[in-house]
Amino acid sequence: MPSTPPQSGLRRELGRLETYATLIGILVGAGIFRVTSAASEATGPSVVLGYAVLAPIILAAAIPYAVFQSTSLGRESGGDYAHVRAVFGTGVPCFLIGWLKLVSYLSALAYIARAMAGYTNELLSIAGADVDLESGEQIVATGGIVFFGVIHCSGVKWFGRVQVWMCLILGLSILVFVLPGLFAIDFANYAPFFTDGAGGFLQALPPIFFAYAGFEAVAHAAGEVKESRATMPRAYAFGIGLTAIVFVSITAVSFGVIDADTLSASGAPMATAASSFLPVGAALLVATGGVMATATSVNVTMLVPARLAWTMAQDRLMPRWLGHVHASRGIPMRGMVLTILISVSLIWNPKLHAILGVAVFALMSVYLVHSIAMLAMPKRAPQLVEEIETKIPGARAAALVAAIAFGALIATMIYRDVSAIASRSLGERWAEYDFTGTELMVLWSMLGGALYALARRGSSVSS
Repeated sequence: MPSTPPQSGLRRELGRLETYATLIGILVGAGIFRVTSAASEATGPSVVLGYAVLAPIILAAAIPYAVFQSTSLGRESGGDYAHVRAVFGTGVPCFLIGWLKLVSYLSALAYIARAMAGYTNELLSIAGADVDLESGEQIVATGGIVFFGVIHCSGVKWFGRVQVWMCLILGLSILVFVLPGLFAIDFANYAPFFTDGAGGFLQALPPIFFAYAGFEAVAHAAGEVKESRATMPRAYAFGIGLTAIVFVSITAVSFGVIDADTLSASGAPMATAASSFLPVGAALLVATGGVMATATSVNVTMLVPARLAWTMAQDRLMPRWLGHVHASRGIPMRGMVLTILISVSLIWNPKLHAILGVAVFALMSVYLVHSIAMLAMPKRAPQLVEEIETKIPGARAAALVAAIAFGALIATMIYRDVSAIASRSLGERWAEYDFTGTELMVLWSMLGGALYALARRGSSVSS
């Protein structure tokens, strides 16, 4: 079994408050404020039920992360990649989870940055500004990436401080939206509850999953969190439980105050719903909360790729120059600059909706492999079992539930994509660059396989 590489150069400057803000910020972020409208196209008001159904599945997936983080791995950056490495070694499963994580987070970063630009446009509209940024969303999104990139390049403590303040504004906006909204609900808006039957509801689950995705991002900063082994397992339980309540409350109000067709057509659904029953000042605050929600997600999502590439570089699964940490700022600067450049290039992709599909597919695959690693830990890495500080009853059962659930969700996506592939020829889809998430995953996996072969060949030559 490979030894754990030293976590040299990173600085432990994130406390408990910053850790909670990191987790809650990426969860109560772009997903609930953006993909609710996309999911409602498939299933209508039953999106509310979708959030409730997925909550225990996400919690089951989080339990293995909490277990791994309560071992010596809890002091190490790398997150699920480091966990899988400790169980399976630096072979194909390890590279696969790292590669898919990079694909999913870089894709998601571009998507969320565009969502942030959309809410900025909605905020200006509610404020009465005679400015329409819809045609310039890519420019605004690019500016957002550069802005947060500068914050990250300044050091992890600045990332944490900015995240805390944005989360405070986000929390206030949610209260302003939900509390009066509960009294403005018209239950007639919930009919029909399922607009496309069971099939539509199942198809809506993958985009709803995107709202919960990213809870594990904080694990990639474990090397920069104070007392991480004790702090992070508690943060998972608190953060996911609170998020589930917030998600159900927000969607219940949203579908209760306006009809599903209006909500599904909106690029900023929460702001649209708020404008229907709140005075201008309060609706403006909710729209500001939408900007903060997407901004907190951008901030956290940007944290992951550079740390992950840095960790993989130490295992010689990425170019060695990505393993450099800036001496005075304590961050993997080269990886951060590369993250900015790649995400900006994806923002200008005219078919950004396809990027969301591959991000969801890749992240589900990561959760599946990670759950399997938890199940294999007693036999493959018994030393980790001895190190567990946080004993969670039913942890293995939760990992099994998560593995089955994500396997089923992946199968649902593949089935949907195969149907889409069968309905149109490759030439037609090529002309419009209209590829499914499954096709893009195959393409990215082939590219990852080629890089893995080159990395292994390079390691053999250098040794």
